[in-house]
Parts: sequence; structure tokens; C-alpha cells
Amino acid sequence: MNAAVFLIAAYYSPAHIMETHPRRVMYAFGFQFILMTLRVQLSGVTHDKFNPFRRTTLITWAVLISHIIYVKIYDKAFMCEALMYLCIDILSFISLMHFVVNVA
Repeated sequence: MNAAVFLIAAYYSPAHIMETHPRRVMYAFGFQFILMTLRVQLSGVTHDKFNPFRRTTLITWAVLISHIIYVKIYDKAFMCEALMYLCIDILSFISLMHFVVNVA
């Protein structure tokens, strides 16, 4: 589901974000993927219930899905896409570092 949201958002990008800023998209997806993978591993080790719908993931999906809907309706982005992906990168990285520090 995470990959689908990112792929659809990149596909409907009016600024062709994968051509102009591919690293930002890859970092955003990569940080989200690493965070989900670490949570799955932690829940397996601790025998805890895995919850895939955490705040960081939901915030990212909400931003990207609202972006997709806005682009489909108005044929333009509701904000600078490079800035949007930079904010997602920073949010995901901070969340990942918070997870790593608190689990360690």
C-alpha cells in the first residue's frame, strides 16, 4: 500500500518530481519502508501486535493522497512538490531516528 501511494503520487506529479528531484522521493519512500520493516522486526522479536498504521505513515499518506486528489481536480499541485517531499523526508527521518534511539 505504501508503494502504491508513492507511485501514484509520482505518476500524477505536475512538476514531474521523479525527473526533477528523484532523491527526495526515494528518500521519503526509503525512510518509510525502513521504519515499517523495523517495526515488523521489533514486533516479531517482542511478540507484540504489529500496527502498520502509525502516525508517521498516516501523515505521509494523508499528504500524498490529498496531493493526488488536488492534482486530479485542479491540474496543479497545492504546494511546491519538492518542498512537500523534503518535509516528508525530514518527518520520516526524525521518526526513524526516534525509533532507533528509543528501541536501543
